[in-house]
Amino acid sequence: MHANRPLFVVGCSRSGTTLVQSLLATSDRLLALPETNRLYAVADDLDRRRFGHVGGVRRVLRDRLRGLYNRAGLTRKFDWSKNVDKLPQALGDEVRRRGLGRERSIARIYTQFGEMLDAVAGDRRWVEKSPQNIFVLDLIERHFAQPQFVHIVRSPLDNIASLVDAARKYSTFGERFGGANGLVKAVRYYNRALSCSVARRGADGHLILRYEALAADVDRHLRRLEAFLGLP
Repeated sequence: MHANRPLFVVGCSRSGTTLVQSLLATSDRLLALPETNRLYAVADDLDRRRFGHVGGVRRVLRDRLRGLYNRAGLTRKFDWSKNVDKLPQALGDEVRRRGLGRERSIARIYTQFGEMLDAVAGDRRWVEKSPQNIFVLDLIERHFAQPQFVHIVRSPLDNIASLVDAARKYSTFGERFGGANGLVKAVRYYNRALSCSVARRGADGHLILRYEALAADVDRHLRRLEAFLGLP
């Protein structure tokens, strides 16, 4: 059991999650670490979660099998030792200290991740800002005690344009949204991420902010965050 309620900032990539993280980081009661996307990486059915079932009997069968595997609480590929270099230094040090290696149970991996964040945060409440966690909300809700989520939603034209632009500038985005079908991939990605936020609209523990409204009136939305999180 975590000392404080876990807090996750989620949304489509390039939607403004970093802005929300920066605002939360101004509180001395919160520890906002750099994004890791490790909870998302645990899931093995990534394409299904991002885009839904897309074409071909073989692919549909494969995606359904991966989904069943995840719902059973298992993962085939995740290995802490191979992920340590992708973590912030403090969390990487915790992995090395614990001697964590290959894992098969999603519950165990999520629990270990939460414990490492608890150890690093101390008395503060930690903030996990990884946009792609939007696709594993069900797993986070299942394996963390009373998590809270701040969603950030950006206008589709601006968000999709930013994804395509990032694909031209950064290799990590180029792998996801580059090439001849880059725009189609970006549109599918945005729509899938948005559907995840819309599905949680009004749900307990979820606050949805619009990027444009936040940027236009930061003070007002800070008050909303304060009320949602119970922080002064």
